[in-house]
Amino acid sequence: MDGGICKNEYQGVKGAFLLYADPNDIKRIKEKKGTGIFRSFETKIQELTADVLHEAIEKTNLSEDPFILSEEDAQQKLANELVKNFRIAAAKANKKFKKETSLTIDIIAFPPSLVFYQKSCGELQSTEPDNQ
Repeated sequence: MDGGICKNEYQGVKGAFLLYADPNDIKRIKEKKGTGIFRSFETKIQELTADVLHEAIEKTNLSEDPFILSEEDAQQKLANELVKNFRIAAAKANKKFKKETSLTIDIIAFPPSLVFYQKSCGELQSTEPDNQ
């Protein structure tokens, strides 16, 4: 799934996020509750991912680092920090989701897809009006 969020009017991130679900849980839930239940799971997962991304971006320092020599290095440093913060936030959210649904999931940020905004989050705001 794709998503993005602005931390403030200048800084933000967008990218792809990968969802993994336990196939044994899926089979068990289909047998007990039918396939329709997964539509509600989809909505919960999208909301959960948005919350996790918001928490991760708030903890990530998006300020420009004057000691980074190249734009590529800067993007990599930001990606590493965001991915770390995303994993921490996602672990709690995944645990809560499993408790509520009995479905084991893991949501991870896909680092090569991450695009960071440091000077203007306007492009992201105009394409993702609900993510500020």
